[in-house]
This record gives sequence, structure tokens and C-alpha cells, in this order.
Amino acid sequence: MTMRLIDYTVAKEGSADDAATNTCYDCLTRGINGSQDEGGHLLKFMFNRPDVSRTTGRLKNIMASPLNTYTPPTTGFRYSTAKTDGGYPIVRDPASGLTESVRYLFDDSAQNGKKIVDKNVSPTMFTQDATSGNYVFDSEHTSAVYNRATHAMDAVEHSDGGWRFWPFDEISKTVKTFTGVNHYFGVQISSALSTGPNNTNGHGGDLVLDFTGDDDMWIVVDGVLMTSASGSLDRKHAVVNFTTGAIDQQSYHTDNAEHSTVKARFQEAGITPAGGFSGDTFAPNATHTLNVFYLERGNYASNMRLETSFVPRYPLYYDMNGGTGGPKQKD
Repeated sequence: MTMRLIDYTVAKEGSADDAATNTCYDCLTRGINGSQDEGGHLLKFMFNRPDVSRTTGRLKNIMASPLNTYTPPTTGFRYSTAKTDGGYPIVRDPASGLTESVRYLFDDSAQNGKKIVDKNVSPTMFTQDATSGNYVFDSEHTSAVYNRATHAMDAVEHSDGGWRFWPFDEISKTVKTFTGVNHYFGVQISSALSTGPNNTNGHGGDLVLDFTGDDDMWIVVDGVLMTSASGSLDRKHAVVNFTTGAIDQQSYHTDNAEHSTVKARFQEAGITPAGGFSGDTFAPNATHTLNVFYLERGNYASNMRLETSFVPRYPLYYDMNGGTGGPKQKD
């Protein structure tokens, strides 16, 4: 399991993401939000929502979309397509029919307002739960701060609660605050997914991926979108159970829940996985590719809780010169 960290800006690099300039109307088509050509990108990064009464054309549709508001009627499936863009989610505004791949946000391409901070981070903020055996990170109790020197995530426990997932800020280790921190960022977590002989986690439990967070999250397996928490800048909860095949997701601020299955999502995408299916899930003894994508686009709070049955296999380094400080080789 490895992580990729990406930093985004709207105004200018180095400026605070909650600076007053980020409330401006022009910022809707500046930096990572795209150019003025046709209103820029479909997913908008915003501090406070500016006055959009003068928007026209495509930009008017974009700003009216639940993808960029705080009042979702549902929680996500209809905001992204089951078939992806080579593994990158495709967001969809159900009202206007506008679609766009998020490839530009997560791949190696150069974009205005985009800085790839690290392509190979060890997700060392995960700890193993003694009861379930699963690996858990919860920003409600632990801060995760990127360590450039070790290419890892420093985990620091805190007791005051609150939504504190800002991987680029030392401030999140000690201070509960929503201002003056680096809000706009993306995380991609990649892992192999092996179903084993009976589609379980190896210690008597189900093989699951359980996510809570905001603003956007997508779980993709073999190029098929399992679940999408995109749509509304709001906290959401999604669970993919690879033992039973059940997929469930819900927004924290609505009573609307959505349900599907692993098999149904693959059929909707028109893709058959390696090994085929067993009931509503994958056939046993097969290996798949898992990617979790996460975006922080707002400017009030950032939170993530991720529980997984998959064992985090961090990149291991060994010294080629017997401790002399020479070059290191990665396994």
C-alpha cells in the first residue's frame, strides 16, 4: 500500500488557501479551477462561495451542480460513472449531464495550481485494531503529517477531537484550527487486493474497506468505480464489503442511503474481473488492483477515517553501503 500526495492552489502558490482572494469570483476559473475557457473544471476548490449571480453558460451549470454545493439530495453513485477513465473516476453532474475525468488532478500531468509533493509515501499513520485485526486511521483522534525526509506520515494523537486531516501542516499536530492551514490537497492510496481462498481477511473477518470523510472520495477496483462520495462538500460514509459484495454509502446530513454490489458495479461498467464472480462479489483466489482517491476542496474542515482489512506493506529501504550513508535501494 502506497500513497501519493498532491497540493493544489487557487490564487498563487504559497498563499493561504483561506485567504480573502480565494472568495473572489475570478478564482472560480483560476489555478486548479481551470481557465475562463468554458468556465474551467467541473470540480471547484473554494474558500467561501462567491456571488455567482452573473455566471452564464457552462459555468452557471457548474456552480448550480450538487458537486459544488452543501445540500446533497443523494450521496454519490449518480455523481460518478461506473466505468472510469483508465482507472481515474469520471464525475457527472446529473442535472446538466456535464462529465469530466479527475485524471488531471491525480496523474503526472502539469496543471496550473497543481504540485505533486510525493509519489511514493508510506501510509504509516495506520494502526492495527487489536479486536478486528483491521488497520485504521481516524483524524478524529490522530493527526497525520507528511514527513518529507522519511517519505512517510507522522501520526500524532490528539485528545480534543475535531476534524483534523491536513497532511501538509505541522499546525495540525497541536492546534485545532480550520484557518491558516493548507486545505486544498489530494490523496491517492494504491494497493493490491487478494481475495484468498474464501474472500476473508485472514483472521476470521470480512474483507472490507470502510471510509468516512469529505469532500470527495472514490474507491476504484480494476478500473471500475465501487463507490463515490463525490457530490456536495459534506461528510460521507461508504463501506465496500468484498466478502459479501455489498456496497453501502450515506451522507451524514441526509437520511438518503444508496446500495449496490461489487458485481452490479462491474456489470454497469461492462467489465468482467479476473477470475469472474462468486455471488455478488469476486471469485476467490484472485488478485485485483485497488485505488482510493480523496480530495479536500473546501475551506472549513477536513476529515478522514479509513479502515481496511488490507495489510499496509510500506516501502522498505536498505543501505547499499553498510551504513556509510550511501545511496539507498527501495524494495
